[in-house]
Amino acid sequence: PGLPSSYLKIISDYDLHEKRIGYFSVSPTAFDTNDMVETLINDNTVDSFLPQDFLDKKGLIWVGSDGGDYTIYVTKGSDEFEEGEVILIDEEIFVDIDNPATKDIQLLNKDFEQFLIVAGNLNQVHREVKKDDSNYEEKKQEFLERLKKLNVDEKYHNAWLSLFC
Repeated sequence: PGLPSSYLKIISDYDLHEKRIGYFSVSPTAFDTNDMVETLINDNTVDSFLPQDFLDKKGLIWVGSDGGDYTIYVTKGSDEFEEGEVILIDEEIFVDIDNPATKDIQLLNKDFEQFLIVAGNLNQVHREVKKDDSNYEEKKQEFLERLKKLNVDEKYHNAWLSLFC
């Protein structure tokens, strides 16, 4: 209960348990189970990365990570976020969780399906960056053009570009 319908449809149609798309794990990973539903329940209650009152206030459900400093959430909808939006939260949020810096919480996509598509595109373009970074700016621009072609709202672009490193 409480899962955004756009997210529920994706996890009903596809087995995302313990799967990765590029840099992103597309299921939470704190509680080791063989079942996506059980993992979602446990990782959003028993083993929640962020305090439960914070998640409830913001309407967030932990659904993945980048394997490093960021966790990924879908929103149930709140005063701040539309239902189904995908949010990237920096672990540095713990510095002041009651007053997080703008950079600590970033909007990524309108829904989880768009997130999966953009994550795959990010991975593909980033793999084409040469080891000496001589084409880095060209590939970053190519990724930005892909965001536009995929109709990703501009309000999400900066968050994605910050991940292009």
